[in-house]
This record gives sequence, structure tokens and C-alpha cells, in this order.
Amino acid sequence: MTLDEHSFAQFSMDKQIDAAKLLCDAGVNSLIWGGTSASWLGADHDAKFCDLLENATGISCGSCTLEMNRLFNINSAKTFGLVTPYTVDVQQQIINNYKSMGFTCLAEQHYGGTISSEFAAIEEDVITQMVREVAKKKPDIILIMCTNLRGAKVSERLSCDVGIPVFDSAKVTLQAGLRLAGVSE
Repeated sequence: MTLDEHSFAQFSMDKQIDAAKLLCDAGVNSLIWGGTSASWLGADHDAKFCDLLENATGISCGSCTLEMNRLFNINSAKTFGLVTPYTVDVQQQIINNYKSMGFTCLAEQHYGGTISSEFAAIEEDVITQMVREVAKKKPDIILIMCTNLRGAKVSERLSCDVGIPVFDSAKVTLQAGLRLAGVSE
């Protein structure tokens, strides 16, 4: 993932809305965009996208990033730690977006990768170490931000180990879909 025009093109709303309409044929109760692109594109991107989706489909819509943002309020968090597989420029853009919303990044770790499909190959031990490093600065919450990372299993264990809520974006995406569909966990 990079901040170049080619990378941005993959987030075309028209293509995604067409795909969402096809998903509605399955009788779904909610639609969730599982990507974390709004963390660097800006939350307004996903808010607009979800509004367009709801208008096009009539189904409750949400996104991973909007749900991650919601966690700041739920946890009364002002500070955060950030763990991603991204490059320094993408990481900094995410931090800047959260800063513009009034949140302070106390610590960050990034892997430096650019190919999204390879992020899933990052070992859980590496993710664990990145989270532990970020936890040393004692942020209010820690975000594992990339739905291709294997952070879902480690996030709950790490929350207990480091004493700080650790939220994995893939797990948060699933929870958002269930919440918007009216299904309790």
C-alpha cells in the first residue's frame, strides 16, 4: 500500500457500490467495508461511502475505520498506539488523520510493506512484539490497523497481557457487521 494514484484508484466508490448491490442479492442485513483505507484517506471518505451504500441498497452500512473510530468514544480514549504493516508515509498519514480528530498517537510500529496480499504473511509473533513495543508508552487504546494482518487472535490475549485494550481491525469489522445487523455476539 502506498499513497500513489494507482493505490487510490482501487477505492473507487462506483465499483464498490455496484459490488454491494450484488451482495444484497444474498439477503444480507448489513454491509461493512472491511478495508482500512479511510484511516489514511480520512474518515469522511468512509462516511460518504456508507451514505452512498445505504442510499443505493437500503441496508445498514458501516466500515472498519468508522468502527475503529467509534472505539475511541466507547473507551473514552484520547491517546492511541498504532500497529500497521504500512510504509512510513502511510503510517504518518494515519497518525495525522487521527491528530486532526483530536487524538494523540503516543507510539507506533509499522512493518514497511507495500503489497497488501503479503501482509497476511507477517507472523503473529511479529505483530505481538510490535504491540508490546507500542504498549510501553501506555496509550489509552492500541489499534492493529490492517484487515490483512493476523491480529485477531493476538488482540484479545494482548489486551489482557499489556492491560490496554487492543483492537484488531478485522475483528472490529466483523463486530460492526453484527452490531449493524442487530445480532448480539
